[in-house]
Amino acid sequence: MKILLVFAQPSIGAGKRMFNFGIALVSAVLKREGHETSLLNLDVFDANAIDKSLNSFNPDLICFSCSTDQIEIVKESASYIKNKEIPMIIAGTHATVFPEDSINVDGIMGICVGEGEEAIVEFVDALEKGRDYSKIKNFWFKKDGSILRNDLGPLIQDLDSIPFADRELFDYQDLLTNHKDGYEFMASRGCAYKCTFCIYPKLQDLYEGKGKFVRYRSVDNVLKEIKEVTGKYKTDFKFITFHDDIFTYDRSWLREFCEKYSEEFDIPFRCNVRVDRVDEEMFQLLKKANCDQIWMGVESGDEYIRNKIMKKYVKDEQIIRAFSLAKKYGIKSMAFTMIGLPYETEEQIKKTLELNKKLDTEIRGVNVFRPYPGTELYDISRDNGWISDREVTGYGDPSILDQPSISARKINYYRDIFDPYVTGSKWLPLVRILARIRLRDESLYSFLRRTRYTLSTKARSISIAK
Repeated sequence: MKILLVFAQPSIGAGKRMFNFGIALVSAVLKREGHETSLLNLDVFDANAIDKSLNSFNPDLICFSCSTDQIEIVKESASYIKNKEIPMIIAGTHATVFPEDSINVDGIMGICVGEGEEAIVEFVDALEKGRDYSKIKNFWFKKDGSILRNDLGPLIQDLDSIPFADRELFDYQDLLTNHKDGYEFMASRGCAYKCTFCIYPKLQDLYEGKGKFVRYRSVDNVLKEIKEVTGKYKTDFKFITFHDDIFTYDRSWLREFCEKYSEEFDIPFRCNVRVDRVDEEMFQLLKKANCDQIWMGVESGDEYIRNKIMKKYVKDEQIIRAFSLAKKYGIKSMAFTMIGLPYETEEQIKKTLELNKKLDTEIRGVNVFRPYPGTELYDISRDNGWISDREVTGYGDPSILDQPSISARKINYYRDIFDPYVTGSKWLPLVRILARIRLRDESLYSFLRRTRYTLSTKARSISIAK
Protein backbone atom coordinates (compact mmCIF):
# COMPACT_ATOMS: atom_id res chain seq x y z
CA MET A 1 0.00 0.00 0.00
CA LYS A 2 0.93 3.64 -0.42
CA ILE A 3 0.67 5.60 2.82
CA LEU A 4 0.90 9.39 2.96
CA LEU A 5 2.26 10.46 6.34
CA VAL A 6 1.15 14.01 7.15
CA PHE A 7 3.23 15.77 9.78
CA ALA A 8 1.40 18.76 11.25
CA GLN A 9 4.58 20.29 12.62
CA PRO A 10 5.03 23.21 15.01
CA SER A 11 5.77 26.52 13.32
CA ILE A 12 9.52 27.07 13.72
CA GLY A 13 10.10 29.71 11.07
CA ALA A 14 9.29 30.27 7.43
CA GLY A 15 10.45 27.36 5.30
CA LYS A 16 12.14 25.57 8.21
CA ARG A 17 11.41 21.87 8.56
CA MET A 18 12.08 19.54 11.45
CA PHE A 19 12.79 15.85 11.87
CA ASN A 20 10.25 13.71 13.74
CA PHE A 21 11.28 10.36 15.19
CA GLY A 22 7.75 9.00 15.59
CA ILE A 23 6.87 9.46 11.92
CA ALA A 24 10.29 8.29 10.73
CA LEU A 25 9.99 5.09 12.77
CA VAL A 26 6.47 4.33 11.53
CA SER A 27 7.68 4.86 7.98
CA ALA A 28 10.59 2.50 8.60
CA VAL A 29 8.39 -0.37 9.84
CA LEU A 30 5.94 0.16 6.98
CA LYS A 31 8.73 0.04 4.41
CA ARG A 32 10.13 -3.09 6.04
CA GLU A 33 6.77 -4.76 5.40
CA GLY A 34 6.86 -3.77 1.74
CA HIS A 35 4.69 -0.65 1.83
CA GLU A 36 5.50 2.71 0.24
CA THR A 37 5.46 5.98 2.17
CA SER A 38 5.61 9.68 1.39
CA LEU A 39 5.71 12.74 3.66
CA LEU A 40 3.71 15.95 3.64
CA ASN A 41 4.82 18.69 6.06
CA LEU A 42 2.17 21.20 7.11
CA ASP A 43 2.66 24.00 9.61
CA VAL A 44 -0.61 25.61 8.42
CA PHE A 45 -3.55 24.28 6.44
CA ASP A 46 -2.45 24.38 2.79
CA ALA A 47 -4.92 23.11 0.17
CA ASN A 48 -2.41 23.53 -2.65
CA ALA A 49 0.24 21.48 -0.88
CA ILE A 50 -2.32 18.78 -0.09
CA ASP A 51 -3.54 18.61 -3.69
CA LYS A 52 0.00 18.46 -5.02
CA SER A 53 0.90 15.61 -2.66
CA LEU A 54 -2.28 13.63 -3.38
CA ASN A 55 -1.91 14.00 -7.13
CA SER A 56 1.77 13.04 -7.23
CA PHE A 57 1.66 10.15 -4.74
CA ASN A 58 -1.93 8.89 -5.07
CA PRO A 59 -2.05 7.33 -1.57
CA ASP A 60 -4.22 4.42 -0.44
CA LEU A 61 -4.19 5.71 3.15
CA ILE A 62 -3.45 9.01 4.89
CA CYS A 63 -2.01 9.02 8.40
CA PHE A 64 -1.90 12.34 10.27
CA SER A 65 0.43 12.87 13.22
CA CYS A 66 0.26 15.90 15.48
CA SER A 67 0.46 17.28 18.98
CA THR A 68 -2.44 19.21 20.50
CA ASP A 69 -1.11 22.56 19.26
CA GLN A 70 -1.51 21.44 15.66
CA ILE A 71 -4.82 19.53 15.80
CA GLU A 72 -6.66 22.36 14.03
CA ILE A 73 -4.39 21.86 11.00
CA VAL A 74 -5.41 18.20 10.96
CA LYS A 75 -9.11 19.03 11.32
CA GLU A 76 -9.04 21.47 8.39
CA SER A 77 -6.99 19.10 6.25
CA ALA A 78 -9.19 16.06 6.95
CA SER A 79 -12.33 18.05 6.20
CA TYR A 80 -10.80 19.16 2.90
CA ILE A 81 -9.77 15.61 1.92
CA LYS A 82 -12.85 13.69 3.15
CA ASN A 83 -14.71 13.71 -0.18
CA LYS A 84 -11.74 12.22 -2.04
CA GLU A 85 -12.58 8.74 -0.68
CA ILE A 86 -9.15 8.11 0.82
CA PRO A 87 -9.23 6.49 4.30
CA MET A 88 -7.65 8.68 6.98
CA ILE A 89 -6.37 7.99 10.49
CA ILE A 90 -4.73 10.11 13.21
CA ALA A 91 -1.78 9.02 15.36
CA GLY A 92 0.61 10.81 17.68
CA THR A 93 0.40 12.70 20.95
CA HIS A 94 -3.04 14.28 20.52
CA ALA A 95 -4.67 11.00 19.52
CA THR A 96 -3.12 9.37 22.59
CA VAL A 97 -3.98 12.03 25.15
CA PHE A 98 -7.30 13.18 23.65
CA PRO A 99 -8.70 10.18 21.79
CA GLU A 100 -12.34 11.32 22.02
CA ASP A 101 -11.56 14.61 20.30
CA SER A 102 -9.42 12.86 17.69
CA ILE A 103 -11.89 10.12 16.74
CA ASN A 104 -14.59 12.75 16.20
CA VAL A 105 -12.58 14.69 13.62
CA ASP A 106 -14.70 14.97 10.49
CA GLY A 107 -13.59 12.50 7.80
CA ILE A 108 -11.41 10.36 10.04
CA MET A 109 -12.10 6.60 10.07
CA GLY A 110 -9.90 5.73 13.05
CA ILE A 111 -7.11 6.72 15.42
CA CYS A 112 -4.04 5.01 16.83
CA VAL A 113 -3.58 5.52 20.57
CA GLY A 114 -0.11 5.10 22.05
CA GLU A 115 2.89 3.50 20.38
CA GLY A 116 2.10 2.94 16.74
CA GLU A 117 4.90 0.94 15.13
CA GLU A 118 3.25 -2.47 15.58
CA ALA A 119 -0.40 -1.39 15.55
CA ILE A 120 -0.22 0.70 12.37
CA VAL A 121 1.56 -2.07 10.44
CA GLU A 122 -1.10 -4.55 11.55
CA PHE A 123 -3.86 -2.16 10.48
CA VAL A 124 -2.30 -1.41 7.09
CA ASP A 125 -1.79 -5.11 6.36
CA ALA A 126 -5.42 -5.87 7.26
CA LEU A 127 -6.69 -2.94 5.18
CA GLU A 128 -4.63 -4.01 2.17
CA LYS A 129 -5.80 -7.63 2.34
CA GLY A 130 -9.43 -6.82 3.06
CA ARG A 131 -9.38 -8.45 6.50
CA ASP A 132 -11.31 -7.31 9.58
CA TYR A 133 -9.30 -4.65 11.40
CA SER A 134 -11.94 -3.56 13.91
CA LYS A 135 -10.31 -5.36 16.87
CA ILE A 136 -6.70 -4.27 16.44
CA LYS A 137 -5.25 -3.13 19.77
CA ASN A 138 -4.39 0.56 20.17
CA PHE A 139 -7.01 1.51 17.55
CA TRP A 140 -10.38 3.21 17.79
CA PHE A 141 -12.72 3.14 14.80
CA LYS A 142 -15.97 4.73 13.72
CA LYS A 143 -18.58 2.15 12.70
CA ASP A 144 -22.28 2.61 11.94
CA GLY A 145 -22.57 5.78 14.00
CA SER A 146 -20.76 4.34 17.03
CA ILE A 147 -17.15 4.18 18.18
CA LEU A 148 -15.19 0.96 18.68
CA ARG A 149 -12.59 1.47 21.42
CA ASN A 150 -9.97 -1.26 21.54
CA ASP A 151 -7.65 -1.78 24.50
CA LEU A 152 -4.02 -0.74 24.48
CA GLY A 153 -1.51 -3.41 23.64
CA PRO A 154 1.69 -3.78 25.66
CA LEU A 155 4.55 -1.32 25.32
CA ILE A 156 7.28 -2.41 22.91
CA GLN A 157 9.96 -3.76 25.23
CA ASP A 158 12.58 -4.71 22.64
CA LEU A 159 13.40 -1.39 20.98
CA ASP A 160 16.09 -3.10 18.92
CA SER A 161 13.28 -4.87 17.05
CA ILE A 162 12.29 -1.55 15.47
CA PRO A 163 14.27 -0.61 12.33
CA PHE A 164 16.28 2.58 12.28
CA ALA A 165 14.30 5.76 11.65
CA ASP A 166 13.58 6.47 7.98
CA ARG A 167 15.59 9.64 7.45
CA GLU A 168 15.19 9.62 3.68
CA LEU A 169 11.50 10.38 4.22
CA PHE A 170 12.54 13.77 5.60
CA ASP A 171 15.29 14.41 3.02
CA TYR A 172 17.73 14.25 5.90
CA GLN A 173 20.71 15.49 3.91
CA ASP A 174 18.82 18.70 3.16
CA LEU A 175 17.96 19.11 6.85
CA LEU A 176 21.63 18.78 7.77
CA THR A 177 22.84 21.07 5.00
CA ASN A 178 20.29 23.87 5.24
CA HIS A 179 19.02 23.80 8.82
CA LYS A 180 22.30 23.25 10.68
CA ASP A 181 20.78 21.00 13.35
CA GLY A 182 23.48 18.32 13.47
CA TYR A 183 22.70 14.62 13.78
CA GLU A 184 19.76 13.56 15.94
CA PHE A 185 19.23 10.25 17.75
CA MET A 186 17.15 8.66 20.48
CA ALA A 187 18.46 5.78 22.60
CA SER A 188 15.49 5.30 24.91
CA ARG A 189 11.78 5.85 25.50
CA GLY A 190 9.91 7.08 28.53
CA CYS A 191 10.56 9.02 31.72
CA ALA A 192 10.11 7.74 35.27
CA TYR A 193 9.22 11.11 36.81
CA LYS A 194 5.86 12.81 37.30
CA CYS A 195 6.47 16.52 36.78
CA THR A 196 3.15 18.38 36.61
CA PHE A 197 4.09 20.43 33.54
CA CYS A 198 4.81 17.29 31.49
CA ILE A 199 2.60 14.81 29.64
CA TYR A 200 4.46 11.75 30.93
CA PRO A 201 2.39 11.20 34.10
CA LYS A 202 -0.69 10.77 31.90
CA LEU A 203 1.16 8.32 29.66
CA GLN A 204 2.42 6.41 32.69
CA ASP A 205 -1.16 6.00 33.91
CA LEU A 206 -2.34 5.04 30.44
CA TYR A 207 0.25 2.27 30.17
CA GLU A 208 0.09 1.00 33.74
CA GLY A 209 0.48 -2.77 33.69
CA LYS A 210 1.53 -2.74 30.02
CA GLY A 211 5.25 -3.31 30.55
CA LYS A 212 8.34 -1.39 31.61
CA PHE A 213 7.83 2.29 30.83
CA VAL A 214 11.46 3.44 30.58
CA ARG A 215 13.23 1.34 27.95
CA TYR A 216 16.64 1.54 26.27
CA ARG A 217 17.94 0.29 22.97
CA SER A 218 21.10 -1.77 23.29
CA VAL A 219 24.30 0.24 23.10
CA ASP A 220 25.43 -1.72 20.04
CA ASN A 221 22.15 -0.96 18.26
CA VAL A 222 22.53 2.78 18.91
CA LEU A 223 26.16 2.81 17.79
CA LYS A 224 25.29 0.91 14.63
CA GLU A 225 22.73 3.57 13.72
CA ILE A 226 25.17 6.39 14.47
CA LYS A 227 27.78 4.77 12.22
CA GLU A 228 25.25 4.29 9.42
CA VAL A 229 23.81 7.81 9.60
CA THR A 230 27.10 9.70 9.99
CA GLY A 231 28.58 7.66 7.14
CA LYS A 232 25.68 8.33 4.79
CA TYR A 233 24.90 11.98 5.56
CA LYS A 234 27.55 14.70 5.68
CA THR A 235 27.49 18.09 7.39
CA ASP A 236 29.84 20.90 8.37
CA PHE A 237 27.93 21.14 11.67
CA LYS A 238 29.21 17.86 13.04
CA PHE A 239 27.67 17.15 16.41
CA ILE A 240 25.11 14.70 17.78
CA THR A 241 22.03 15.52 19.82
CA PHE A 242 20.39 12.78 21.87
CA HIS A 243 16.75 13.70 22.40
CA ASP A 244 16.13 11.23 25.22
CA ASP A 245 14.25 12.72 28.17
CA ILE A 246 17.07 11.69 30.53
CA PHE A 247 19.94 10.23 28.54
CA THR A 248 21.90 9.30 31.68
CA TYR A 249 19.03 7.67 33.60
CA ASP A 250 20.42 4.11 33.44
CA ARG A 251 23.97 4.28 34.80
CA SER A 252 25.04 0.78 33.71
CA TRP A 253 23.83 1.52 30.17
CA LEU A 254 25.67 4.86 30.24
CA ARG A 255 28.93 3.22 31.30
CA GLU A 256 28.78 0.79 28.39
CA PHE A 257 27.77 3.52 25.94
CA CYS A 258 30.51 5.96 26.91
CA GLU A 259 33.18 3.26 26.79
CA LYS A 260 32.20 2.01 23.34
CA TYR A 261 31.34 5.42 21.88
CA SER A 262 34.75 6.83 22.79
CA GLU A 263 36.42 3.90 21.00
CA GLU A 264 34.46 4.37 17.75
CA PHE A 265 33.61 8.07 17.43
CA ASP A 266 35.11 11.49 18.08
CA ILE A 267 31.92 13.41 17.29
CA PRO A 268 30.88 15.66 20.20
CA PHE A 269 27.38 15.11 21.54
CA ARG A 270 24.89 16.79 23.83
CA CYS A 271 22.11 15.32 25.94
CA ASN A 272 19.54 15.85 28.70
CA VAL A 273 20.61 15.21 32.29
CA ARG A 274 18.61 15.39 35.53
CA VAL A 275 20.37 17.41 38.24
CA ASP A 276 19.66 15.01 41.11
CA ARG A 277 21.15 12.04 39.23
CA VAL A 278 24.65 13.42 38.68
CA ASP A 279 27.97 12.71 40.38
CA GLU A 280 31.68 12.78 39.61
CA GLU A 281 31.56 9.39 37.86
CA MET A 282 28.81 10.48 35.49
CA PHE A 283 30.72 13.57 34.39
CA GLN A 284 33.91 11.56 34.00
CA LEU A 285 32.08 9.14 31.71
CA LEU A 286 30.53 11.93 29.64
CA LYS A 287 33.80 13.84 29.34
CA LYS A 288 35.68 10.73 28.20
CA ALA A 289 33.04 10.09 25.52
CA ASN A 290 33.34 13.68 24.18
CA CYS A 291 30.07 15.05 25.52
CA ASP A 292 30.48 18.79 25.01
CA GLN A 293 27.13 20.05 26.25
CA ILE A 294 24.43 18.99 28.71
CA TRP A 295 20.94 20.37 29.28
CA MET A 296 19.44 20.35 32.78
CA GLY A 297 16.07 21.49 34.06
CA VAL A 298 16.16 24.17 36.74
CA GLU A 299 12.50 25.03 36.05
CA SER A 300 12.17 27.59 38.87
CA GLY A 301 14.48 29.35 41.30
CA ASP A 302 11.89 29.01 44.05
CA GLU A 303 11.81 25.64 45.82
CA TYR A 304 8.10 25.86 46.65
CA ILE A 305 7.16 26.40 43.00
CA ARG A 306 9.66 23.82 41.78
CA ASN A 307 8.77 21.07 44.22
CA LYS A 308 5.21 21.64 45.43
CA ILE A 309 3.69 23.03 42.23
CA MET A 310 5.86 21.40 39.56
CA LYS A 311 6.67 18.26 41.60
CA LYS A 312 10.26 18.26 40.43
CA TYR A 313 11.54 17.45 43.94
CA VAL A 314 14.99 18.94 43.45
CA LYS A 315 16.78 21.18 45.95
CA ASP A 316 18.75 24.34 45.15
CA GLU A 317 21.91 22.66 46.44
CA GLN A 318 21.51 19.80 43.97
CA ILE A 319 21.09 22.24 41.09
CA ILE A 320 24.14 24.28 42.06
CA ARG A 321 26.26 21.15 42.51
CA ALA A 322 25.25 19.71 39.13
CA PHE A 323 26.18 22.86 37.22
CA SER A 324 29.41 23.23 39.23
CA LEU A 325 30.44 19.71 38.23
CA ALA A 326 29.76 20.52 34.59
CA LYS A 327 32.16 23.48 34.85
CA LYS A 328 34.73 21.34 36.64
CA TYR A 329 34.80 18.85 33.77
CA GLY A 330 34.67 21.46 31.02
CA ILE A 331 31.25 20.50 29.71
CA LYS A 332 29.04 23.39 28.63
CA SER A 333 25.65 23.50 30.30
CA MET A 334 22.22 24.84 29.52
CA ALA A 335 19.62 25.60 32.19
CA PHE A 336 15.98 25.14 31.23
CA THR A 337 13.80 27.61 33.11
CA MET A 338 10.13 28.59 33.13
CA ILE A 339 8.44 31.69 34.49
CA GLY A 340 4.77 32.58 34.84
CA LEU A 341 3.81 29.31 36.51
CA PRO A 342 0.51 28.83 38.34
CA TYR A 343 0.53 30.58 41.74
CA GLU A 344 3.94 32.17 41.00
CA THR A 345 4.59 35.67 42.32
CA GLU A 346 6.94 38.39 41.14
CA GLU A 347 9.29 37.70 44.06
CA GLN A 348 9.51 34.04 43.08
CA ILE A 349 10.36 34.96 39.49
CA LYS A 350 13.13 37.22 40.81
CA LYS A 351 14.53 34.21 42.68
CA THR A 352 14.59 32.34 39.37
CA LEU A 353 16.66 35.11 37.79
CA GLU A 354 19.04 35.16 40.75
CA LEU A 355 19.58 31.40 40.72
CA ASN A 356 20.32 31.43 36.99
CA LYS A 357 22.77 34.28 37.50
CA LYS A 358 24.52 32.27 40.19
CA LEU A 359 24.74 29.19 37.95
CA ASP A 360 26.50 31.23 35.25
CA THR A 361 25.76 28.73 32.48
CA GLU A 362 27.12 29.04 28.96
CA ILE A 363 23.62 28.66 27.49
CA ARG A 364 20.28 29.69 28.90
CA GLY A 365 16.76 28.73 27.98
CA VAL A 366 13.87 30.64 29.53
CA ASN A 367 10.28 30.14 28.46
CA VAL A 368 6.99 31.54 29.61
CA PHE A 369 5.01 28.68 31.11
CA ARG A 370 2.52 27.16 28.73
CA PRO A 371 -0.29 25.02 30.24
CA TYR A 372 -0.15 22.01 27.97
CA PRO A 373 -3.42 20.03 27.66
CA GLY A 374 -3.22 16.68 29.40
CA THR A 375 -0.92 17.88 32.18
CA GLU A 376 -1.75 18.49 35.83
CA LEU A 377 -0.81 22.17 35.61
CA TYR A 378 -3.16 22.59 32.66
CA ASP A 379 -5.99 21.17 34.76
CA ILE A 380 -5.13 23.54 37.62
CA SER A 381 -5.02 26.54 35.28
CA ARG A 382 -8.29 25.56 33.61
CA ASP A 383 -10.15 24.79 36.84
CA ASN A 384 -9.15 28.18 38.26
CA GLY A 385 -10.32 29.97 35.12
CA TRP A 386 -6.86 31.39 34.43
CA ILE A 387 -6.50 30.36 30.78
CA SER A 388 -7.28 33.31 28.52
CA ASP A 389 -8.35 33.17 24.88
CA ARG A 390 -5.04 34.65 23.70
CA GLU A 391 -3.63 32.48 20.93
CA VAL A 392 -0.23 30.82 21.29
CA THR A 393 1.82 28.50 19.11
CA GLY A 394 4.52 27.41 21.52
CA TYR A 395 6.60 28.05 24.65
CA GLY A 396 8.25 31.14 23.19
CA ASP A 397 4.98 33.07 23.14
CA PRO A 398 3.74 35.49 25.83
CA SER A 399 1.80 34.17 28.81
CA ILE A 400 -1.80 33.12 28.24
CA LEU A 401 -2.57 32.91 31.96
CA ASP A 402 -4.58 35.59 33.75
CA GLN A 403 -3.91 34.71 37.38
CA PRO A 404 -4.18 36.88 40.50
CA SER A 405 -0.59 36.38 41.71
CA ILE A 406 1.04 38.16 38.75
CA SER A 407 -0.12 39.76 35.51
CA ALA A 408 0.69 38.36 32.07
CA ARG A 409 2.42 41.62 31.15
CA LYS A 410 4.67 41.40 34.19
CA ILE A 411 5.61 37.84 33.24
CA ASN A 412 6.52 39.03 29.76
CA TYR A 413 8.62 41.81 31.29
CA TYR A 414 10.77 39.31 33.18
CA ARG A 415 11.10 37.15 30.10
CA ASP A 416 12.41 40.16 28.16
CA ILE A 417 15.05 41.07 30.75
CA PHE A 418 15.98 37.49 31.69
CA ASP A 419 19.03 36.95 29.51
CA PRO A 420 20.66 40.39 29.83
CA TYR A 421 20.05 40.32 33.61
CA VAL A 422 21.52 36.85 34.10
CA THR A 423 24.56 37.58 31.91
CA GLY A 424 25.15 41.10 33.25
CA SER A 425 24.86 42.53 29.74
CA LYS A 426 25.68 46.18 29.13
CA TRP A 427 22.35 46.35 27.30
CA LEU A 428 20.38 45.61 30.49
CA PRO A 429 19.43 49.27 31.22
CA LEU A 430 18.09 49.71 27.69
CA VAL A 431 16.30 46.36 27.80
CA ARG A 432 14.67 47.36 31.10
CA ILE A 433 13.41 50.58 29.53
CA LEU A 434 12.02 48.73 26.52
CA ALA A 435 10.41 46.10 28.72
CA ARG A 436 8.75 48.78 30.88
CA ILE A 437 7.48 50.50 27.74
CA ARG A 438 6.03 47.16 26.70
CA LEU A 439 4.10 47.00 29.96
CA ARG A 440 2.27 50.16 28.88
CA ASP A 441 2.28 50.11 25.07
CA GLU A 442 2.94 46.93 23.06
CA SER A 443 2.98 48.65 19.65
CA LEU A 444 5.51 51.28 20.75
CA TYR A 445 7.66 48.52 22.25
CA SER A 446 7.64 46.60 18.97
CA PHE A 447 8.69 49.70 17.03
CA LEU A 448 11.54 50.53 19.42
CA ARG A 449 12.73 46.93 19.49
CA ARG A 450 12.91 46.83 15.70
CA THR A 451 14.77 50.15 15.73
CA ARG A 452 17.27 48.86 18.30
CA TYR A 453 17.84 45.72 16.24
CA THR A 454 18.42 47.75 13.06
CA LEU A 455 20.85 50.12 14.77
CA SER A 456 22.80 47.32 16.47
CA THR A 457 23.02 45.40 13.18
CA LYS A 458 24.35 48.48 11.38
CA ALA A 459 26.84 49.08 14.18
CA ARG A 460 28.15 45.53 13.89
CA SER A 461 28.44 45.92 10.11
CA ILE A 462 30.46 49.13 10.49
CA SER A 463 32.70 47.47 13.08
CA ILE A 464 33.35 44.52 10.78
CA ALA A 465 34.07 46.84 7.84
CA LYS A 466 36.67 48.68 9.87
